[in-house]
Amino acid sequence: MAKNDELTPELCRLGRLRLGWTVDKLAIAAGLAPQTVAKFELAGCRPRSGTVIALRKTLRTAGAFAPGARP
Repeated sequence: MAKNDELTPELCRLGRLRLGWTVDKLAIAAGLAPQTVAKFELAGCRPRSGTVIALRKTLRTAGAFAPGARP
């Protein structure tokens, strides 16, 4: 499994926008609070590793990133 720090706030936002998702939609899909996603994207917090894993997994599963690409 990839390192937790491979999903940066910028990549999270880019992936979400590629999908055409709102912060709320990504949060619901990842099982997180919208405030958590918003703070992460703004680099306003240091998230728990579980938060980053949930975001990365959700974005990958939804097809935000090319297969085999990181994150």
